[in-house]
Amino acid sequence: MICPGCGRHNDSTAMQCMYCGKPLRQNPYGVSPVKESRLPSAPPSPRPPNHLVKAILATLFCCLPLGIVAIVYAAQVNAKYESGNYQGALESSRQADTWGNISIILGLVPMALYAIAILAGGAI
Repeated sequence: MICPGCGRHNDSTAMQCMYCGKPLRQNPYGVSPVKESRLPSAPPSPRPPNHLVKAILATLFCCLPLGIVAIVYAAQVNAKYESGNYQGALESSRQADTWGNISIILGLVPMALYAIAILAGGAI
């Protein structure tokens, strides 16, 4: 039987949808049916890392504009995962990691060059 609320298939004898809980038919006895345990159709996928700490540290200490991009992607990971968009959460996680790394690299390279220039200038 197909649920009118969520459109998923249920057992033909079910009184209510096992996914959303909506009634599938009128109860002739006037008694509310006992809720069945909801078994997921597949095991839940693990939550992808959001890389938020790296994004915040990269923003504060390395490269502000690119770190903000990393924070935006990091903030999207949990929201997409909770809404069921696992592929989108994975993509946002990958983007947050990438932009965090770019921000760190672009922040550390000028610092290293500056340190080398200071050391070279002091050696003369």
